[in-house]
Amino acid sequence: MKEYFTKKENRRKVKELTADDLDDFYDYLREKGLSNASIDHYNDNISGAFKVLLRKKLVRYNPTDLINPIVVEVTEVPTYTEKELNKLFEILDGDIIELPTLFAGYYGLRRSEIIGLRKEVFDFENDNFIINHVAIQNDGKENKEKVYFSDRTKSKKGCRVLPLFPIIKKAVLKKLKRIEENKKIFGDSYNYEYDKYICVHDNGNLIQPGYFTKRFSKLIERNELRKITPHGLRHSIATLLHLKGVDIRDLQDWLGHENVTSTNRYTRTDYKKQVETGGTVLQIFEKTDNITENEKNTNEKRYLVKKKNIYTGNINALKTKSNIS
Repeated sequence: MKEYFTKKENRRKVKELTADDLDDFYDYLREKGLSNASIDHYNDNISGAFKVLLRKKLVRYNPTDLINPIVVEVTEVPTYTEKELNKLFEILDGDIIELPTLFAGYYGLRRSEIIGLRKEVFDFENDNFIINHVAIQNDGKENKEKVYFSDRTKSKKGCRVLPLFPIIKKAVLKKLKRIEENKKIFGDSYNYEYDKYICVHDNGNLIQPGYFTKRFSKLIERNELRKITPHGLRHSIATLLHLKGVDIRDLQDWLGHENVTSTNRYTRTDYKKQVETGGTVLQIFEKTDNITENEKNTNEKRYLVKKKNIYTGNINALKTKSNIS
């Protein structure tokens, strides 16, 4: 935003900012290659800022209410079933990226949240941990592997406390023990720069976000599993929780989304859910169908009885007539 609005032709006072100005800004972002989903995040942040300004009576209206609709492209991200996730965990048992993958699969943590996990955030007595620090990779052309750290998560909702599952607790304690053993093995060549962090190589080097993704992809391909990315695991757990009936608001808190709209993009449905919905539809109409069938059966019985009575009456009449003769 600073890059765009500090240009002389784009300078505006906040109270002078219009919907047209924002539309021009969003077009600028599109020219830079940003997707509408990313632009929608910009719009959410700007909208939130203007809501605060409105409450303080520093502006007269919120220009985001008048912008052209941002149509977010729905990108189908491959997801894993419960069976596929368990198979993945089995394959990665003992691998250097086992722990990052467990955090991605069980909690749907972002890559930056996983690599940013520090030892101090784990409470082994109360079995929980905090997401309050991230490791972000510089994706610029220069020095691609450079990572910088921040105590600011992607959003306010991103800072959250999560339960420490027994299987994850065991894996974390195992990793901490391995780190201490590696310090003795590597001696002076051990890298203590990232000693606060838990996602490190045996020599103490940080597991770079890019390395995690590349190694993950190689292991997936080598073991002939369906192609997926670490971020796809985030979508996977979101979908599985959604299918299990977890409320969308609770899912929003679990994933650390600022806006529930983002959570909706992460959820998927499947044919089993469609069958369940179809079963509910059938239940709605089942009662009516049964009544109709019962009515049919009752009417048929009445018809047969009536027919029998007529037949019996005719026979008796014939007998009486014969006796008279």
